[in-house]
Amino acid sequence: AELCTIFRARRSLDCSEQYDTFFGPATVQDQANVVGAAVLLGPGCKTDIESDWDSPFFNQSLSLLNFVTNNGRAEALQFDGILNKGLYISDSINVPVGGSPLATKLPAEQMTLGIWFNIDRADVGFAGLVAAQQNSEDCRKGWSLSYAQRPASTTITFSVALEANDVNQLSNFKAVSYSTPSPFILGDWHHVGAVYDGTNLIMYLDGDVVQNVSACAFSSCGRIRFPQFNDQISQCDPHGSPLTIGTLEDVTEGTTFPHYGGIKEVRLFSSALTSSQIRVQYDTFATQLRSSPVLQSEYWVKVTGDTGSMPSPNHDFTGSDSPVTLELRGRFDRTFDYSCEFAFGSLIASSAVGTISCSSDLPPALCSGGLGDLLLCDTPTWTFGFKSTSMTVWRHSGNTSVPLWQRLCLKGACGFENPRSNSWQTIGSTTRLNPDLVGTTTKFRFIERSTVFKFDSGVEEFSALSYFSAETACATGSCFFNRRTCQQGSQQGLACNTDGDCGGSPCGSLERFATMGVSSVTHFSVDSRQYLLAANYWDGETTRVGSSLFEIDVIAGTVEYLQQIPTNGARQWLHVTVSNVPFLLIASCFERTMAYPWSQNASNLELDAGVELDTPWCQSSIDSFMVENTSYVLISSFADTESGSRNVPSFLFKLGVAMSATEGLFGEQVEPITTSVSPGQAVAVLQQSFATFAATNVKHFTVGTTRFAVFACGSSDSPTKVYASDVSSDPPLFEHVQDLNTSQATSLDFFVSGAPYLLVAQAGGESLMYRFNGTLFLLDFGEDVLPKDTASGQRVKITKTLSLKPMQIEMNGQVEDYLLVGRYSDTKESPQSSLLFGYHDKVQAMDGPVSIQISPVTGLHVYVASEHSRSILVFNRDPESGSLLFNADSSFFTNWTLSPVTDADPPESVPGKNAFGHPLHGVQNMLFSSNAQQLYVASSMDNSVVVFDCDPLSGKITLKQVLENGMVDSGKVIFGMLGARAVSLSVDEQSLYVASWGDKSVAAFKREPSDGTLSFVDAQLEGTRFVHEFADSPILQTPSSGSWSRDQFPAQLGGTGETWAFSARQTERFDIGSRSFVAVAASESDPRSTGGAAVIYEWNSQTASFTFVQSLSDSPGASCLDAFTIADPDLLDTSTTYYLAVGNSYHEGSPDAGVHLYTWAQDRFVRNNTLSVTVNGTSSVLHANNVQSFIAGSTRYLVVARAWSTAFPNTSSVVFRYQNGFGFIQAQFIHTSGAMDVEHAFVTSPSGQLNLNLLIFANFLGPAGTHDSSTVDVYLHDVATGRFVFHHALPALGAFAIDAFELSGEGRFLAVANRQDRPPFVPGDVFAYDVESQIFKWDPQSVRYLAYQSIGSEFPSIVDPDAQPIQKQAFCEPTCVASDDGVTQPVYVLRGVTSMHVFEAEGETYLAMAQSVCEPKSSAAECAAFSSQPQSAILQFNKGTKLFGELLTVTDVDNEAARGGILAESDYNDWVGSSALRINAGRAVAWEFLDFPNNPMILVSSLTKGAVVYSWQFRKVVGLVGVVDAIPNYNNDRVYAVSQIDAALVSLWRATLFDSLGRNVRTCDGGCLHFLQAVSHKTLGSGVNEVALNPDLAGLEGARKMFLVPGPSCSSSAPCRLAVRVGTFRDELVCGPLPPISPNAASENALGSPAKCQSISFSVSQLPGGVTLFATPPAIDMDGTLLF
Repeated sequence: AELCTIFRARRSLDCSEQYDTFFGPATVQDQANVVGAAVLLGPGCKTDIESDWDSPFFNQSLSLLNFVTNNGRAEALQFDGILNKGLYISDSINVPVGGSPLATKLPAEQMTLGIWFNIDRADVGFAGLVAAQQNSEDCRKGWSLSYAQRPASTTITFSVALEANDVNQLSNFKAVSYSTPSPFILGDWHHVGAVYDGTNLIMYLDGDVVQNVSACAFSSCGRIRFPQFNDQISQCDPHGSPLTIGTLEDVTEGTTFPHYGGIKEVRLFSSALTSSQIRVQYDTFATQLRSSPVLQSEYWVKVTGDTGSMPSPNHDFTGSDSPVTLELRGRFDRTFDYSCEFAFGSLIASSAVGTISCSSDLPPALCSGGLGDLLLCDTPTWTFGFKSTSMTVWRHSGNTSVPLWQRLCLKGACGFENPRSNSWQTIGSTTRLNPDLVGTTTKFRFIERSTVFKFDSGVEEFSALSYFSAETACATGSCFFNRRTCQQGSQQGLACNTDGDCGGSPCGSLERFATMGVSSVTHFSVDSRQYLLAANYWDGETTRVGSSLFEIDVIAGTVEYLQQIPTNGARQWLHVTVSNVPFLLIASCFERTMAYPWSQNASNLELDAGVELDTPWCQSSIDSFMVENTSYVLISSFADTESGSRNVPSFLFKLGVAMSATEGLFGEQVEPITTSVSPGQAVAVLQQSFATFAATNVKHFTVGTTRFAVFACGSSDSPTKVYASDVSSDPPLFEHVQDLNTSQATSLDFFVSGAPYLLVAQAGGESLMYRFNGTLFLLDFGEDVLPKDTASGQRVKITKTLSLKPMQIEMNGQVEDYLLVGRYSDTKESPQSSLLFGYHDKVQAMDGPVSIQISPVTGLHVYVASEHSRSILVFNRDPESGSLLFNADSSFFTNWTLSPVTDADPPESVPGKNAFGHPLHGVQNMLFSSNAQQLYVASSMDNSVVVFDCDPLSGKITLKQVLENGMVDSGKVIFGMLGARAVSLSVDEQSLYVASWGDKSVAAFKREPSDGTLSFVDAQLEGTRFVHEFADSPILQTPSSGSWSRDQFPAQLGGTGETWAFSARQTERFDIGSRSFVAVAASESDPRSTGGAAVIYEWNSQTASFTFVQSLSDSPGASCLDAFTIADPDLLDTSTTYYLAVGNSYHEGSPDAGVHLYTWAQDRFVRNNTLSVTVNGTSSVLHANNVQSFIAGSTRYLVVARAWSTAFPNTSSVVFRYQNGFGFIQAQFIHTSGAMDVEHAFVTSPSGQLNLNLLIFANFLGPAGTHDSSTVDVYLHDVATGRFVFHHALPALGAFAIDAFELSGEGRFLAVANRQDRPPFVPGDVFAYDVESQIFKWDPQSVRYLAYQSIGSEFPSIVDPDAQPIQKQAFCEPTCVASDDGVTQPVYVLRGVTSMHVFEAEGETYLAMAQSVCEPKSSAAECAAFSSQPQSAILQFNKGTKLFGELLTVTDVDNEAARGGILAESDYNDWVGSSALRINAGRAVAWEFLDFPNNPMILVSSLTKGAVVYSWQFRKVVGLVGVVDAIPNYNNDRVYAVSQIDAALVSLWRATLFDSLGRNVRTCDGGCLHFLQAVSHKTLGSGVNEVALNPDLAGLEGARKMFLVPGPSCSSSAPCRLAVRVGTFRDELVCGPLPPISPNAASENALGSPAKCQSISFSVSQLPGGVTLFATPPAIDMDGTLLF
């Protein structure tokens, strides 16, 4: 604020100076305030070439300003070695050094010197940039940064004297130098960093290290040595070392080495900066300087005109839309183009290319050769409001533009003359350099004109009536802001210096720019006179400007200036009557709110009677209201102007009028006051503070019985706050009731038009119109708006809004609504304020709106689907404002919409589905195609997706297609559509997806792009299981002593080191008490083999694992097993005895091993007996293929299917009967032919009684000893004799195994495994085993089994996947045809069926078929050489077809759990799919189902893999219970669904998958839907069905809608990001702080039914000590009910 000057008396004796030296400003500030300012001393003798300094007047002398230069972005100082030889911080470094290292202000331990500079001479032998040095023969101390500019290079040197280099305290300089490969280009800016870190000297150039040298020969080089430190021996002169910038002077030597060029900045640090810190120093100005060289021959200069010179530029202001031509002085080259730029921060406007000419007062020699000294620029249109800009001239050459530095020309290259002639460069009639030529930044104002508009009701438009600010353009001459102006005549308001400038009228001192940077204009009236108060915020540079009072002459349509009121950052005026006394209050940003009484006599404000209100912050607005007769004012606060914090409170004051020094009148009440005011002045008492942030505006209004105070928030990340009070409260007490989500809100207003509305203008986006619903102010009315929030506002599609003003004008007897929108602009577009018209539209048939869509191409229509009205309504939409107009003609109404069916109004006849609103019965969701030609609708009650055609011009929709659940479409039955909830389209719009709540499914449709029609593709339903994912490899092998757990499927039972571990022939599951066991007949079928055994395992249900119990090694040929119990009353121990019968087949190494009976004792089995057969008194070993024990009548039997040898194939089987006290005794021989299996069956007689016992044998050979004549013989138990009598035979082909079973509701059956019809002819002759197996059904009437189903060619076989290619080829010959997968080659028969085992799991019946090829007695090696093995098949009984088929993908249990009912017979044909299951079980010979709780398993007996356990749990679709939405990814190969009830995210994929046979699991165009994964916070499955648990997903229970976050396509490397919109269930939300408005409220506020929300209140009572309220705490049910 103060000017630093230089004065010294003239030197006349030794220097012929004419005048004293007196000039200013003369200093450059030390911004760190450490060493002091740098001073421009001026010349020592102002003669000869330095005579430009010799001036008789202070204002005619050169100063520091003449050497400042700028490019519009940065300022610098230029040095020429003559007029400016350098700056002096101190003429002796003794001052900053202080004589001691501890006292020095200069760096001593370390230092960094940084400088931005340029050079403007081509040949400089030596020049100093910054120096604090003495360099004489007897004293070399201090430091300096210098350079030499030569034709070949530029050398920069940093020299420093250090302790370690001190020789006899004379010191020596250690220097680091760097020479550039080529010299610096003149005028180019460079940054040099010089660092001493205590060890090294480092030099940086333009941010990069260029030199790094050791500073001394030691590890530490000590302090920097200055002349003042320890100078006892040296001859240093403490006054001979100045601290300089732009020069290096050694007083002792009398030498000076000035810099030639510019310096932008010098930074000196007392530490060693790192390379990254140096880079920051460089980057700070690199953008502004490196691309902005100081051009040597061109420049422009500001001429202030202070000494009477013609100013440059000749104007410093104009109207934003009133261009003027600027005249700029300088030197311009006609080969280039030049333009003028005006910038205020990031706001920039540029002129067109200017015109170059020569002024009349410049010698022709300086305006020749294509040069000119005058540039004419026309100012551009400025659209950014009242601003003081920085001006820059740009030079353009092709595509290259550089700023032209504004500076004083000091060298011949730019036209500097010495001696020179008279011109604008000189002062007056002298030839001295004109001191008005300065390089400081040129400011240029663009000012705005304030206008009064008048509304014309005829055309519904505003037109300008009067301008109440001064004229902003000059007719002639130069115009300068805030200078004298012409007071009268046609040139009134023009800038002037003399009366002559005004055509003889007075050039006065009154500033008539009455409106400058206006924040707001307030209208008020007193009596019948109308007034305007303009709140002037700033004049472009300062906020300390006065505000203005005007009077409006309504008849003449003019505005007259009356008074100026001193304000500082004025924001808003308020006219308020306080106790019948009128006051004007002004809220200002940089001073407290003032209250001025209104002078009735003078018609102005009584400025001397103004009173401050206690408002310490930046006030942004003010509003008032009255309670009874008491006045209150609300004042919003924007920020703390000292700290910058915007977290400041706003205020509520009660206003009164002082009656005396101690009392004031507040309304009609006299109250004591404590403020020091005079009678008649305003008194303000603080009533309440409000927690606000950056409040830009405050608005007060009332709705019904509620008073509101709303504070607009000017921040983009904080809300606008709504406070409320009861309207009758006096004084009012406001409470915070709501936050409005706004962005840079600028102003507020309120109006009532049918309903209350709150307007919020926003600078950060479109402006907002909130509607009050009786509880809350609401804006948008989207699909997730709750019933209790039934109110909709509007987004006013106009951005950068400063104010919104509602108007209600009566026209033609009707009140019309208008909205004035005031805008600002920060772009080159002119801000257009707008007048909007309001209208109301009555809408019907929109009961229960559930979905909204906007036509995607034009945005001209909005579609609303209404569930209760069963309709789709169309609204015409204004794309600019977003306003809607109901279009009934384009809407779609159903019969229900027009005539609902009710009990009071039933239909005339039996109603069809059309009467109930088909196809929109239960409409839930809509979606447009991107071309807006089709609208897709999900209808939950019609279980359908509906397609409408849409006319893009009229918006009319026409029904095109309806696809319903159960409908046949292109040969496919549509399924998965029950309760259709949501629809979505793929990005390519070739697929449509439907999420169905009822079916808990996602359905896929193909979309035809040409017409938008749909065809059904597939659906994925909750509970669908994935048979194709069955895990049958790799098989885990466990140690014999170890255990096996359920997560290790499949697994081999038995140790890896046991000889019997890799061959099993049969298994038996049994219980002993509460313990569960599995026995394995672990031996090979080859009679030559050894090492077999019967092995016992126990199942541990706690650990879910098998544990090895026992190996019965005395059964080395164990082939079959049966476990049973007997309670023998004739024994001493009459308790139940647990038996295990182990049948051994013939083995050469153990021929005596037959049928052993073991009993359970002391946790193990002990051999109790061995059965033998006696023929003609001769006893022999009994070898067995199978054993079975059962009870017929009351007798326990044990039957042995007798083994055979080559010599005796027809050995009879044997029946043993248990006799109490004696055990099993031989009872009967039954003739069999190679019996491989025996089965007991219990069947019904013709009377329907279940009383017939059958004994059935599977004969592998027929009477002729061939397979093709074999039979299955059925014997009937004769109750009288206890013997089994042959009943009938069933034809067979090498019958190998049988299984009797019952199907509930279907009857009793017998499965016969036919293995082969002949022996193989040669190795590889697998065709011998290609025979059909049979299912027989018991017929009670004919009392025999009848053929029921052949397991034939419809069930193919496939080879072991581990087989070699040649083996695979041999397996399928002669017709090897690849399946759907192109790899698998099925054989169309179940080859080599060795056994059939029927089991039931979860209500479904399965048929497990063990398959193998090669002869039964072949060794493993022989079998391997013969052929590869087939995989074994598992079939399932189909309740629809009543036959066994491939496995079904949905079971009754899963369907009932998911959809509440078992499958109907039609479901099996319509949508339940099937998938083949073939298990790689090797040379399989038997299956068994293990029904352990929660761990169902199937166990195979394999002669090549041993006893292998497979899990009988399939992975299933989970997570779709309560599905509400499904969307595809960008590639349409993934589909994501979200569910409310399961609270899960589900991932599906589109693909073609194959079952065990290589056949398509399902065939779908574009790929079927398959389940991938579900994630939830709930446990939705178990075992293989377990989902990924994530506790953070609990919020999905309120899921509404899902969408993909925009980004890259979903892939393994770029996963999809999903967003789910969630919310509380609609009937569970708590009411807001204000009660819902009632239906009988005032008509202007009535909004219909009360809002539907929950009111919650609590009553708390303390119980007396020791009293317990509940024995157990109550639980909370899922629906929120307390359960006691």
